[in-house]
Amino acid sequence: MFNVRVYKSIWNKGKREVDEILHNQPKRIQELKSTPYFYDISIEFPPFVNLVISSGNWNSGKITRVRWDNDKRQFYCSTEDEFPSENERSRHIQTQEVDEEHLKNKCLRGGWQQLTKES
Repeated sequence: MFNVRVYKSIWNKGKREVDEILHNQPKRIQELKSTPYFYDISIEFPPFVNLVISSGNWNSGKITRVRWDNDKRQFYCSTEDEFPSENERSRHIQTQEVDEEHLKNKCLRGGWQQLTKES
């Protein structure tokens, strides 16, 4: 069995806006916030990029990065980040905050744990 810790982040703004700020508007970077989550699982084979792991209600999403820590004998994987909706109605900041909270609650219900300094 291979021990795997899977990470993902939920952002406070839509993907296009995050990309725009990161690449073209560095003065606005303080507006961006992401909340990191993790899930620990053991699987029967080494994880790889593009793999989606699921167990019960939990689903990793597509794995985008894999790292092996030989000292801890554990794989660390990143998945695609999640962003509030960017449709027309979500252009209002309040709607983006509701969408962000919905994503966070969905994560927690699915078994993800919020990453803390102790994690």
